Amino acid sequence: MKKSICTQQPRTNNKKHTILIVDDNNDSRVLLKTLLKGHGDNPTIAENGKKALKKIADKKFDLIISDIFMPVMDGFKFCQTVKEDGNGRNIPFIFYSAAYKRKEDEEFALKIGAARFVRKPVEPKKLLSIIKEVINESEKREFALNKAIVPNNDEKEIASLYSERLAHQLIHKEEELHDSEERLLSISNTINDAIIIIDSRGIITYANKSAEKLFGYSNSEFIGQGLCDTIMPKKYANAHLEGIKQFKKTGEGNLIGKTAELCAKRKDNTVFPIELSLSSFKIRNKWHAVSVIRDITPRKLADALLKKSADTLQKSYGGMISALSHMAEARDPYTAGHQLRVAELARSIAVEMGFPSEQTDGIFLGGLIHDIGKICVPAEILSKPGKLSDIEFKIIQNHPQVGFDILKEITFPWPIAQIIQQHHERLDGSGYPNNLSNSEIIPEAKVIGVADTVEAVASHRPYRPSLGIENALEIIANGRESAFDTDIVNTCIKLFNEKQYKFA
Repeated sequence: MKKSICTQQPRTNNKKHTILIVDDNNDSRVLLKTLLKGHGDNPTIAENGKKALKKIADKKFDLIISDIFMPVMDGFKFCQTVKEDGNGRNIPFIFYSAAYKRKEDEEFALKIGAARFVRKPVEPKKLLSIIKEVINESEKREFALNKAIVPNNDEKEIASLYSERLAHQLIHKEEELHDSEERLLSISNTINDAIIIIDSRGIITYANKSAEKLFGYSNSEFIGQGLCDTIMPKKYANAHLEGIKQFKKTGEGNLIGKTAELCAKRKDNTVFPIELSLSSFKIRNKWHAVSVIRDITPRKLADALLKKSADTLQKSYGGMISALSHMAEARDPYTAGHQLRVAELARSIAVEMGFPSEQTDGIFLGGLIHDIGKICVPAEILSKPGKLSDIEFKIIQNHPQVGFDILKEITFPWPIAQIIQQHHERLDGSGYPNNLSNSEIIPEAKVIGVADTVEAVASHRPYRPSLGIENALEIIANGRESAFDTDIVNTCIKLFNEKQYKFA
């Protein structure tokens, strides 16, 4: 005995239309619901025919708009069930489908009691017009009297037509799926990267042409084999087998959704570097993984050559800077070794403060030639044992600018020319040659400035003996914040007092 769905009563024209939307596609449901609500109607949604029947049993509807191709109960079966119910047959029914488009589909839809058969897509204005027409017909009872009743003697014909429509659509879907698979296969085989798919056991179920070419296996040699038996080096085997256990349960793993650089093995057992991108998907409740594999041997070779070139260039820079350092000190025997000692102290400060290695290298090399500008200072001034005159002192003060002018056209990976130009600048603007202050002075020059002051005070000079390291540290300590960067000064003092740093 069939359950009565609901008794539909005539509505007054000023009442909102209560409309049931049945579609398995969420986007389609939301769009149609939004459209109807925007025009003053009261829509309700269901994902398939079976759920829609439950809603009809609990609520009165003025109209049903249904898709056809849906899981659990399709639109045709849903419409038949509604129209065969003694109390539900008067609900007007509109099919709104993108999957069923043949003339025979429309004829069958109308035969089982639908008022209209609308093919997606359709303009919203047109769809609203159709809805209005169908509801008006229903209210005038035209649809109920002429079309809603399905004669008993048509039951066999209806069943036959339904089976025919369903079979045709399934065949059509199968053809679409086959065409889609063919397209994906064609695309996969034109991609230069190797693509390998494994199941939840780690067994290869698919390998494209590029995979065959890259690893040296034929397709038949790939399919049905494990990764450990084909392309995976032994060093990864244990981790892979453990990972497969987790992947089988959850579809997750250490490399799922990531790109990593690893090694792979060819059929001839040669091992080479690869870039692996891994993702997962589910079919029939079982996890599968797609590996996109790229041979990065050329990239690694290029990186190695680039590193070799960079190392060679670095040595060339170092050799050039060392030569300039010796040239400057050859003219000033009293300061021989000064630049090297400054460079070594500055580097130690930078390392202790956590400067990046590249920046630390620049500080060291800049320290090696920070006084290169003194090659333009007359030797008698450099080695004068007595006090310098004002003019002589101004000549000495010009050496940072001279050093900058000598090196400014040379392109170094570090700001060498700026380090030389600014190593006598001070935070309060009292330095030279440009009276720069605080943030205008680059960090490298601030470090060299502290190291230079400490070494100069602690060493012998033509005009005075060494004042000792304690006096040197006291001078920079007193100059914190005014002349020197506080963190740099504190680090320098820490090196001498706590880490027993000593000049070589």
